[in-house]
Amino acid sequence: MLNTNRLLSIMALFGDNQSALAKKIGINRSFLSKKIRRLTEFKRSEIQKIKDAYNLSDKDVVEIFFDK
Repeated sequence: MLNTNRLLSIMALFGDNQSALAKKIGINRSFLSKKIRRLTEFKRSEIQKIKDAYNLSDKDVVEIFFDK
């Protein structure tokens, strides 16, 4: 399950809003908004791009995208 607050705090740390992150991972902002609101899930490739963009550790990725 997505830890929305954690993702949003990392985005803020890098000075990104949803539009900036959407551009970084190559999707439309409205699609990203649906993913953040948990209406759709992130694809593996999108998670990898977020990991790379924010230099996240494997532990960070698990905490953001997979912990309950």
